[in-house]
Amino acid sequence: MMLVYGTALTKLPFVDERSFIMIPIIKLQDYFVSKWEENLPNNDAEKYLGWYIFKLRTYIVPNANSVVLYNENTYSLDETRTANDEAWKTIEAMAKYEAKDSEFNEVRYAAFLTLSHLYKTNVSAYWYDGSTFHKKQMFANREKMQRFYRLYDYLISMDNFYKTHYPNIFEKLNDTYYKNHVNFKVTDYILRDLLNQKKEMACSSKYYKSHFNSKLILMNTYESENQLGKASIDNLFKKSNDKQLEKTCKKKEK
Repeated sequence: MMLVYGTALTKLPFVDERSFIMIPIIKLQDYFVSKWEENLPNNDAEKYLGWYIFKLRTYIVPNANSVVLYNENTYSLDETRTANDEAWKTIEAMAKYEAKDSEFNEVRYAAFLTLSHLYKTNVSAYWYDGSTFHKKQMFANREKMQRFYRLYDYLISMDNFYKTHYPNIFEKLNDTYYKNHVNFKVTDYILRDLLNQKKEMACSSKYYKSHFNSKLILMNTYESENQLGKASIDNLFKKSNDKQLEKTCKKKEK
């Protein structure tokens, strides 16, 4: 009932989870969700899906039915960082635990894919102050940088797991465009990090090949995308490190 009231109210103009009218509803909903989670074993993916199911998937969070947060000025930078951390906790749990309930096997994979896209879209909020992107802070924060390496491995392992064990779910949720969108961005951050450490590491890494393979796939799907999709791809390529990468690696080949 709390979910029904909450989702109905947040469809009204200027109402989201932060609105005064929503506070008692969210508190009561959170109470029931916590009781649900308490009754689930620690190694069940379902136990870690509360934020995704009852906040993000129902659009109670003020995300305007989008994975873009601070770019649209719906979240502040601090709120975006908090949402990123919530997304990351769920991503890690989805990669680590299987769902005991067969219905939640599909929710598990959907949550992982959606939150991976959300996380990579808003991750720059960690190093952005509203006017400047602080690259040195990005490289210095090893915990956040290591997330990219882990996410890359998760993307591969989750796909392999669902291909093998749940091919119907994999076929239903498999989205080449968005997966390569995420992989392109994740490997871009990894390659920036490797270039910052040692140039040769970037050029000879598995991430280099994976990065440009994703780019090729995105370029091949470009013509079939609508204007919004094309703008998204253009923006993704524009913000990438590709020119420096290709220049560095060509010199290395010589």
